Amino acid sequence: MGKPRFLILAFLLLVLGAGVLYFVLHRPAAGGGDPRWPELTGGNVSRVVLASGGDDFALFVKDGEWFVRPGGNAALLPRADAQKLAGLLAAVSKGGPGMDLGRYLPARARGYGFDRPIVVLRIYQRIGGGEQEFVLTLGDVAPSGEGVYAQYSINPDRVFLLDLNRFRLLQHGAAFYFDGRLVNIGENDISSVELSNPRGVLWRVVRRDDGFVFDAPETLKGQVASGPEMKLYLHGLAAMRASGLLLKPVETPGPPTYTFAVRSDKGRAPEQVQLFKADGGDAAYIGRSNWQPGPFQMDAPSAAQLVRSAFDFQGRDVF
Repeated sequence: MGKPRFLILAFLLLVLGAGVLYFVLHRPAAGGGDPRWPELTGGNVSRVVLASGGDDFALFVKDGEWFVRPGGNAALLPRADAQKLAGLLAAVSKGGPGMDLGRYLPARARGYGFDRPIVVLRIYQRIGGGEQEFVLTLGDVAPSGEGVYAQYSINPDRVFLLDLNRFRLLQHGAAFYFDGRLVNIGENDISSVELSNPRGVLWRVVRRDDGFVFDAPETLKGQVASGPEMKLYLHGLAAMRASGLLLKPVETPGPPTYTFAVRSDKGRAPEQVQLFKADGGDAAYIGRSNWQPGPFQMDAPSAAQLVRSAFDFQGRDVF
């Protein structure tokens, strides 16, 4: 073999070897196929502890319901939004650990930002009769801007690159996970809704097989209520969120300004929402409900969507 041909062959072998080495060091690590990689769902996780930008909080389950334990001296524990919790767990488990950047050397912790992590996430998974802790530590954004340096407790001797889209899902603070709903009844499951004030019932509408009918006041009892208007109202009621949840008890003196009674035909106890006129501040009302463990705030535009007159739902002839 001539010298030029030998040099060309040697060069090709060198390039091939470098390519194989790069692939080994930078290949994406296994996700769901890795037996060590956890499958995380709301059903097999007991609690989540997250520290992000000084906002330390926990999500925990009690009697099948998820709650948020904010940092500081919060006296009340808001309910957690189960869908947002599912999104958090999916962001960790569905995509695997990310791109494997190679062996982790503790002496280089500062270079990855692990000495001052942006996020430290601890997930406790039910295993048998106990718990197994899974820890994700996120350091600096890589110079390339492709992702964030990550380290996992199940593979602590490796460094990974987590893509930015998943990283953003892990940056939210405690308030993001609050379930701000006023009632826990779907719009199609509401069988009746009633609005009252200290003087008595202003109106009550019940759902029938063929539409909606007034049950109060007496002057409208038995009259047909506008189907489109009622469906729009029930949709807004079921989807309504509080403007803010209060983490400490507050006094709400006197009777409520407005009270909503929402009933379901599925044998569940009626749910009640009470609005008290706020004394100053940004909120128009301070509210209480069966669903919320503590008081909440409601702004004027949101309250106006709920506080409607019976006239708004009366069926009208169209000429």
